[in-house]
Amino acid sequence: MARHTDWKIRLTAAVVTALVASCAGPKADPGQDPADIAAEQALLKALASDVIGPSIAVFADKTATLDGLVKTWCASSDPSADPSLQAAQTGWLAAAQAWHHLLPMAIGPHADTDTADAIYSWPLINACAVDQGVAMLHKDAKLDVTAGLPNRKGIDALETLLFRASLQTTCPAQAQPEGWKDLTDPEKVAARCAYAEKVAAALNKRALALKTAWATDGGDYGAQLAGDNKTWKSSHAALNALSDAVLSLETDVKGRRLGAPLGIADNPCGTVGVACSKAVEAPWAQKGATLLKANLAGARDLLLGIGDNGQGFDDWLVRKGAQPAATELRAKLDAARDALNKVPDPLQDTLKNKQALVKAAYDAIGQLTHHIETQLLVALALEVPASVAGDAD
Repeated sequence: MARHTDWKIRLTAAVVTALVASCAGPKADPGQDPADIAAEQALLKALASDVIGPSIAVFADKTATLDGLVKTWCASSDPSADPSLQAAQTGWLAAAQAWHHLLPMAIGPHADTDTADAIYSWPLINACAVDQGVAMLHKDAKLDVTAGLPNRKGIDALETLLFRASLQTTCPAQAQPEGWKDLTDPEKVAARCAYAEKVAAALNKRALALKTAWATDGGDYGAQLAGDNKTWKSSHAALNALSDAVLSLETDVKGRRLGAPLGIADNPCGTVGVACSKAVEAPWAQKGATLLKANLAGARDLLLGIGDNGQGFDDWLVRKGAQPAATELRAKLDAARDALNKVPDPLQDTLKNKQALVKAAYDAIGQLTHHIETQLLVALALEVPASVAGDAD
């Protein structure tokens, strides 16, 4: 199966698991120690209240800021040259980092495939689809941008609108946006701005819906995660789903975001052993390495908790008598972070001029995920997700 589909399999599996679990029976796995159940529920509550919920709140805040910055940019007299464009670009990066921080903890509402696709559809990005959306809105001001293709309405669409300077469409002759060639450059800029405003507002609305779903005075999904109702058949099943999510480090970070550009994994260039810059994330913003670091930071928060006293998977390892595995987990996370910190943006340039740094980061992430699969999951009696178990890399 192509590597770019792994993340959708993982997100879909998480949703299906939740639906199946909602019809299941008791809150304990047969024969599980009641003390273990209590400890698992305590860990889930801590992860929900200290890590996942706050991370979603940050994402909502960053998208709200981005929404305002896009409006300010579009209100300027010359959006193509106004300093507010740079502010909007900075706001985009903050929102994109916040979403990437959430990816290794995708569970429940933000693991829903439709929701995730609408927020961020990479690697299925398509600048032509965005150009077509811009032209359709210019023709019909009442167009509902939320009903369009995923790659026309999320973080990746906004990247194209904010960072791609050329006003020439990327569409082939047979798919030219209707009426685009007849517009003046100022009209094209105004049309892009109008579309960007709609997309930014819709993105913030989705982020706020996620925030409400996790808020204690809203859907309180954290309570569901910890076993306060029938969403999950057991606390152990919920933790297994979270360990599945964190292993997106293997398929999404090591595989798609590092392995594909290195020519190790499937890539759009069709190369093996030869670098493929087309596979690099955030091609217009040229912030692929920055987003990689946000992915790892999210995984670290989930595995170690927040701060010196935060609860994470490492605490569960210690409780199960696997202190050496917990110590090594932190060491592997540190090594992966250090390796990624040595990879600068633009990642395309680093891939060309200092490829060894990218390969070192790939190897460090691989050593981390190998430890998670062979030590953490084994010690905690958790299952390896199918997408990882069948991975040959």
